[in-house]
Amino acid sequence: MNTNIKRLYLKRNLEWWLLYLVISIPRIIYVIVNTNSVGDTVVYDELANNLLNGNGFGIFDDSGLFQPLVGGIFPGYPSYLAFLYKLNLGHKGVAIITTLIFSFAALKLAFTVNSVFSSKKYTWITGIVVGLSPLNIGISRFIFIEPLLSAFSVFVISELILLYKKNNTRIRIINLIVLVTCAIYMKPSAVILFAPISIAFLILFGLKRMFIGMTIIIVTVSFFISPWIGRGYVITNNITSSIGYHSYAPAGIKEYQDWVKTWSVSEPEMTAATWPIWAGNIERLKLESGLFLTPENAKQAKKILRNTYDVKNKSFSNDGIKSFIKLKEEQLASYNILNLSSLYFLRVTSYLYNPYQSWGYNSSIREDIEVNSTFTFIMNYIFKLLKLIFKLFIIFYKMILSIVIFLSLKKTITSLKAKTPYSLFEYFSLIVITTLISHLVLLPIHLNVVEHRHLTFVSPWGEMVMILSLIKSRRLLYNNSKIVQSSY
Repeated sequence: MNTNIKRLYLKRNLEWWLLYLVISIPRIIYVIVNTNSVGDTVVYDELANNLLNGNGFGIFDDSGLFQPLVGGIFPGYPSYLAFLYKLNLGHKGVAIITTLIFSFAALKLAFTVNSVFSSKKYTWITGIVVGLSPLNIGISRFIFIEPLLSAFSVFVISELILLYKKNNTRIRIINLIVLVTCAIYMKPSAVILFAPISIAFLILFGLKRMFIGMTIIIVTVSFFISPWIGRGYVITNNITSSIGYHSYAPAGIKEYQDWVKTWSVSEPEMTAATWPIWAGNIERLKLESGLFLTPENAKQAKKILRNTYDVKNKSFSNDGIKSFIKLKEEQLASYNILNLSSLYFLRVTSYLYNPYQSWGYNSSIREDIEVNSTFTFIMNYIFKLLKLIFKLFIIFYKMILSIVIFLSLKKTITSLKAKTPYSLFEYFSLIVITTLISHLVLLPIHLNVVEHRHLTFVSPWGEMVMILSLIKSRRLLYNNSKIVQSSY
């Protein structure tokens, strides 16, 4: 008997290891064969190295003086880098460790699905769909926050599914507190995780217990976050400084970006208008007229930039700041409800369906190939064709996800009208809709949310709805077939 149990245990463990290898090996190969640095990597490297050298959390300015960094960047990711750099890991090593963590999160989610449905088939589908998602794997090779933050997002999904099963509820709540706290220390925008947790509590425990439970969670998380908020207050004498623009941001950049936010639709449009300001190279800045920016306004903005932006100090003069505040007010005053609705709709559409979102081969595959022979000429066009195919696949995949989420919402609303108990499918569909709405509501409020890489944080939630929809449809088909057979 004991021998049989041991064999079953070993077999099950081997199956889990096999799934983990299937998820992680392609991701590791992808990390190894590609570059790992991106613009933000320079900043994170400097912060991590200063932590390692005992200088504290900050950067050295142009005069060589160390300046504590306040706002914008929380200490979680630079501290994570510092720890791995201490172990003598380079960028490749860090990216591999990060992808192993995400692979484990996907495995944990697959294990959770197995504990609910006791199905190897659904377990493998979950692991592969989430672990090798085209919306996530592309970004996994880079040294910045989103690949690691996505792992925390997947861990939270697992906890909310286990919460539905009322499996050790206290442990689930403690785990959620730890995960949300860690995620916020990585990036403060992770506060949107409070929204799906609130809906989960409301569905499972009712309004009163949801209020009590969320109060406990929010107060506890706030307690753990408060030292970092307090640090910002001590340095700047401003309690909100830790969640605003970071302290090395160019003076006046907020006012300038607030103006850009009134007309920019896509990430390329936003980046072309703002990144050169951060880099102190306005010669590369592009202010092109478009749907919401007239040639006259673009020309006026360029003139203000030439006269009020100090390239050496990377800052605007007071007159420049006032001018862009005025431009923003004039731009908003020229809009009616239709204009504002159109701007928001186009921005959301660009954010959700732009094929460059994955930051994978679709946007970087062999851009540097030299056309100096017939072979390289042919290879160049092959890579361009692969890029086009992958872009079309990304768009198609996102459209499928959108349709599945819409249909799941429709089915859930129908069930609510019938006042039937919530199934796991309906429970999770409501959670995902809440997560997506919370995420998208931030778009008109915060310009940087339009960056496509941020979608990797919420994309596993949509994919989980797709998986549960598949499970539900297969089970309905199976049950119906049994009813038909029993009628003969």
